Amino acid sequence: MKSILMCLALYTGQINTMVERPIVHLQPNRAAIEVGFGGATLQLLNAPAIVHLPPVPPERDPAGDPWVIRITNFGPKMVTIVDKGRGRIPVGVGGAVTVYSDGAAYSWRP
Repeated sequence: MKSILMCLALYTGQINTMVERPIVHLQPNRAAIEVGFGGATLQLLNAPAIVHLPPVPPERDPAGDPWVIRITNFGPKMVTIVDKGRGRIPVGVGGAVTVYSDGAAYSWRP
């Protein structure tokens, strides 16, 4: 019984962590991630093949926290996230990547 309660507590904690980020989407016919999306999860569905990060890496999101965005690709094709031509991040269908900005450059990890 104790194990079941512990598993339930861990599961509930994971759900609360996943819900904290707001969900955002690209505007129709747009291929650019907005600075205001920082701190959110960007869900891509029928997105263009190439999506651009903001041209100037932002330092802070709207809440004043370091700028981070989680990008998930729901398909139907692979999407490449482009950093002003310097970096390319392929995100396959069902894949995700987290992009960080320090105000000078972007970094990312799956």
